[in-house]
Amino acid sequence: MTGGVATILIGALTAIELAEKKDRYEDAVNAVRAMLNEGYIPGAGTPLMTISYNEYTLDLPLAQQTAFTAYLKALRKPAHKLISSSGKEPENIVPKILKDESMWKGFDAKNGNIVDLKSAGIIDPYKIVNNSVIYASNIAEQFMSLNAIITSDMKQLSIESLDEVLNNG
Repeated sequence: MTGGVATILIGALTAIELAEKKDRYEDAVNAVRAMLNEGYIPGAGTPLMTISYNEYTLDLPLAQQTAFTAYLKALRKPAHKLISSSGKEPENIVPKILKDESMWKGFDAKNGNIVDLKSAGIIDPYKIVNNSVIYASNIAEQFMSLNAIITSDMKQLSIESLDEVLNNG
């Protein structure tokens, strides 16, 4: 990462496996480039989760308040999914992460415990996380501005029922 040169040889038994390995290699190289350009933040969805649990007092109309609440719940999902995929309950782990004042404390899914993410090497490129939030917000904005949505769920959605849907699903 200091400007050196490396050669990486990729081999596989099938063309499909080779394409998958090449894609993983390109993703890794691009992630390192993004880190070198704009830095890195704690991984495991910890920064987004921490932001989502902050107290916000906003005087907004019902539709905007519902959208903001949905946005905060969406920010929690990556960390919650990571924790639950490791066999732990997010309700038990999240409070332990939030009570620690260090921004680098988070959940290590491989070992199943709370660690210092920086020393454990669990980091994310800032640029990738930032762009992910921006693009997801743009998609949500487009979704909410539509006059009609085709869905397999026959339940009619409205702004008032959106909060109920978000809490149940």
